[in-house]
Amino acid sequence: MRLVRETWRGGRRICLGVREVLHVKAIALTIVMGIAYQVSAEPMALPSTSASTVFCVNVVEQADVVVPTSISLSTASPAAEVVSDPQMLTIRAMVLADGRRLRVSVRPETSSFVAPAAGRTWQAEDLSYVVGSGSAWSGASGRMQPGRWAEVLTTTPNPGLPIMAPVVFKLSGITGEVPVGPHSLVLVWKIESP
Repeated sequence: MRLVRETWRGGRRICLGVREVLHVKAIALTIVMGIAYQVSAEPMALPSTSASTVFCVNVVEQADVVVPTSISLSTASPAAEVVSDPQMLTIRAMVLADGRRLRVSVRPETSSFVAPAAGRTWQAEDLSYVVGSGSAWSGASGRMQPGRWAEVLTTTPNPGLPIMAPVVFKLSGITGEVPVGPHSLVLVWKIESP
């Protein structure tokens, strides 16, 4: 909480600002309250209605989006392509300015998978995805690229909710001696209204 004092028409103006941020998964809600008090330099005759207070609540764009937390694939042949079961990307709620769309993008955190031991592993570019389209969204397909956001889906303006978009991941085969055990890659999701 911050208290700011400024001179205002011979009197004093005191502004009190409160900012509270709530994050739940991909929900972002910010409430900003500004209260201004006017203190007259001169006594006022009573009754008086010359003093005023400005109260403002700013509701920001927000969304409740659930992305897959973990995806596990198994293979006995690293040289063959491996395809995941459909993974659900769910948009449960959103509040956007009129005419705005929600866009979900993804990128790998690193340029390659982390192997359990020395040896060959997959590169981030070996992982691709396909998302079908629905009446309330347009799906995309692409390949992971380090340092670059790849669009997964974009909603229509003011879509019906919830949206449940299936995402299928594909891991290309690689040759060479690949160590046994889990190879992992972290994906980072970006949710925005461009």
